[in-house]
Amino acid sequence: ALRRAKHPALASWWKLGAELLEGGQVKVPEHPPLYSGNEKVRIAAIQMEAVACSVQGVSLVERALRGVEADLIVLPERVLCADSIESLVEEDLEVVITGVRDAVRKAGMATVVVVGMPWIVDGGVRNSAFVIAPDGSVLTRYDQVSARPPFVPGVELKPMWFQVNGVWCVVTLGEDHLWDEIAELAALRGAQILINMNHSSVDPDRRDIFWQAFSMFRTTSVFVNSVSHGRRSGGNGCSVIYDTPIDTRITYPIALARAAEAASIISGVYSPGEIPTWAERGPARLEAMGDWWRYGAQLIGP
Repeated sequence: ALRRAKHPALASWWKLGAELLEGGQVKVPEHPPLYSGNEKVRIAAIQMEAVACSVQGVSLVERALRGVEADLIVLPERVLCADSIESLVEEDLEVVITGVRDAVRKAGMATVVVVGMPWIVDGGVRNSAFVIAPDGSVLTRYDQVSARPPFVPGVELKPMWFQVNGVWCVVTLGEDHLWDEIAELAALRGAQILINMNHSSVDPDRRDIFWQAFSMFRTTSVFVNSVSHGRRSGGNGCSVIYDTPIDTRITYPIALARAAEAASIISGVYSPGEIPTWAERGPARLEAMGDWWRYGAQLIGP
């Protein structure tokens, strides 16, 4: 909790909350939530082994993408980082991400691809997610705010936002899923699809409890993990796509698709308009601290 309260991306929000609890007052102007239109989004999560951060590794990622039909494809955290973090070279990372961008562009798919790999910023290694458009351009790069050594934490949440078919999405990494306020504030701002990329060997049942908690805010939530195939380091799979039940009396998310521990692809569809979004029903629930939540939603949103 102290890490979250002191993090530069959220510190002002937590500080405002403490001031309001002590009797302070603030008026935050209301902003309409982000509009996502009425398009469906076909989602594919590719559960695969992390590969070398190299040209050869890019070839393996390109092969994994081949033949997958979706509007949004998500690969695991650090999928291009089977190497030691200490051995990374900035120029090599540039070659690798250029290779991934070229692979997406040459595939000719009308698909946004989200891929996890390290990135070097001011001499420090960030745990990053690149969101790549069908033409190979980078829509955004998000650096994990909850990162621990040897990674340097990212400093802002605004880069986690992007759109697919006009639908607002956010991407997070690893232990970000322990920071529930990221998911709730994003949903209040208008996020419809929530992504959490993992490279985790934590007990799957225990981890799934946190994944479900991160999915409680009426988003279609994609959790993709890596697999190890006997490697000393790597994930243990069990990726899942959660959605919100149409029956509003049911408060917990339901699984659209779930993987076992082996390499596989799972898929699901985001469908708009069937139930009230968190942005539509959340403020009434949070009326007592409405200004605080509105401030936070605007703080992290685009």
